[in-house]
Amino acid sequence: MKEKNYFSGRLEGNFSFAHYVWLLWSIKEAVYKYFKRLDSELLFNPFKIAVDDILFQDDYFYTALRNRSIESTGFLRGGFIDGHITLRDNNICSKLIMAKDFIFSVAADEKHLKDIL
Repeated sequence: MKEKNYFSGRLEGNFSFAHYVWLLWSIKEAVYKYFKRLDSELLFNPFKIAVDDILFQDDYFYTALRNRSIESTGFLRGGFIDGHITLRDNNICSKLIMAKDFIFSVAADEKHLKDIL
């Protein structure tokens, strides 16, 4: 419910609900894959992965879903989305690149996310 309220309160009108759902799914899947390496018994349950905050860089609302090319796109160049997630009392960070036809997400704790980028 918190995630739905987040959309209604901050994103509605700038971002389609369908794109928001795919964005959440991508974040949750990346977080699951991160934790799966640490706990091979973990089962995917998107309801237990709480997306606490989503921060859009630059004017992401207006540019992200245009015909954006993936070439030369990276997290260090801007134009990405930061996500903050809680799972099992752990705070996890994610970075997403989203365009009209794809979403690419990575997730890790803050220390290891810097190593990925």
